[in-house]
Amino acid sequence: MSYLKTIALLSLIVGLGACQPNNQNSTNPENTTKNEQTYEENKEKSIPLDNVNVSLSQNEQNITSESVLNCFPSNSCYEETVNRELGNVNLYKMTEDVSITSVKEDEEITINIDGPQPKKISYITKTLKNDTASISDEVVDGNSFVISSKGEYSILLTAQWEDENGEFGGSVSKAAKLEVK
Repeated sequence: MSYLKTIALLSLIVGLGACQPNNQNSTNPENTTKNEQTYEENKEKSIPLDNVNVSLSQNEQNITSESVLNCFPSNSCYEETVNRELGNVNLYKMTEDVSITSVKEDEEITINIDGPQPKKISYITKTLKNDTASISDEVVDGNSFVISSKGEYSILLTAQWEDENGEFGGSVSKAAKLEVK
């Protein structure tokens, strides 16, 4: 594994460990009241994300994807929910009903954002080659990424927004299956 991939993987592991929900029950009335108060306090300052759309394409051809999670304070969904729902990702299960889209090796896959640009875009891939599966986690620099080797890939793409205070503003996750030729 290359040095940069090792650092990225270690950063992911440390980040996911730090993001694990604490042992407090998220349905506890005190937690719900606190989240609602935070939402109400930041409502007027928040990014208008209710109708944001995230999609994937290559050379202007749409890549089939399924919505996995649309989480915004406006629909009473918070960062804790994202951490809980995506904490133990099973890419096979998330993509089992998604149609496979053929894409070209070494050509950009564009992330189309219909709305404000997210603070962070990342994706997790599971690759099947020669009956061996491998998983990687990448942070996207910009609004595109490239897959550099042929094979079948399951992808979970997550875009996350922050408000002007650096607080959770929302998250959209999409699952796709790609056959890279």
